[in-house]
Amino acid sequence: MAVRREPHERMTEKNNGLSDTQEVLYQKEFKKADRAWSRAKGNR
Repeated sequence: MAVRREPHERMTEKNNGLSDTQEVLYQKEFKKADRAWSRAKGNR
């Protein structure tokens, strides 16, 4: 059975035009969104 992944984990690894610093900030934003989604899901 395939592991269910969050949508951003299915994105390709190709160059998306971001600098290294922007990429790190982008990943931090995804992590924040994942934590918020997990908390909201758990509170239902």
